[in-house]
Amino acid sequence: MSRSGSVGIVAVVPSEANGFAFGSFQIKFRLRKGLANPFFIAYFLNSAIGKAQVEQQKTGSIQMNITIEGIKALKVPLPAIEIQNKIVQEADELRTKANFLRHQAEDILLSAKARVERMILGQEDMT
Repeated sequence: MSRSGSVGIVAVVPSEANGFAFGSFQIKFRLRKGLANPFFIAYFLNSAIGKAQVEQQKTGSIQMNITIEGIKALKVPLPAIEIQNKIVQEADELRTKANFLRHQAEDILLSAKARVERMILGQEDMT
């Protein structure tokens, strides 16, 4: 979790990064195996509800921060691990679909722009 500047952004750190150094603007916390899916926690804390809680815990005036005590004060629902896993799976599927649709829309927009340019230059019939 970022603790300074862009406070509250959460990401799951892959096991390949074990032993890496983290900057002082980040806080790494570990979850008990079998109790919480780290991706569920990240999705929740990056959600509107999670961000609202982080906003309440931020301190500072010029550069905002969150303390370890502030992180401990965050309320995270913990349904059964099977439910967390299902939520993560569905969220991942939706994210994949959204990315596909975004790329598809970008391609359509580029194609439309190129067609309009050809029409303006008289290189394509407007029918």
